[in-house]
Amino acid sequence: MSASRRRADQLLQSAEALFELGDFDSTVSRAYCAMFHVARAVLRSRGLTPKTHKGLHTLVQQRLVGDGSVRSEDARVFRSAWSLRDLGDYAEEPVATEQDARTVLEGAHRAVEALAVLLHPEA
Repeated sequence: MSASRRRADQLLQSAEALFELGDFDSTVSRAYCAMFHVARAVLRSRGLTPKTHKGLHTLVQQRLVGDGSVRSEDARVFRSAWSLRDLGDYAEEPVATEQDARTVLEGAHRAVEALAVLLHPEA
C-alpha cells in the first residue's frame, strides 16, 4: 500500500469520525484531502506535477477522466468537495449540510478506491 493511500485512508477515518460528531464542514475538508492525496500521487506517477488545487483538478479532468481512468461522477464529487471545503474552512458559520457531508464522504470512498487502483493496477 502506498503512502498516499495510507494517508487517504487515515483522512477518511477522520472524516467519518467528524461526520459522527456532526462537524460537516470538517468532514468535507478531510474527505477532500483524502481524494487530493491519491489524485496527486496518480498524476505524479504519470509524470505530471500540478502546482495548485485548480491545476490538479484540471489535470484530473483532462488526463484521468479524459482517458477513461476516472469516472466523471467521481471527478465531479472531487471538484464539488473542493469548493465546499474552501467555503467551509473560512466561513464564520457552518456551510456544509449533513447531506453535503454524506455525499462527499461516500464519493471520497469511491474516488480513493478508483484512484488507488491506478497507483497499483496489479493489486
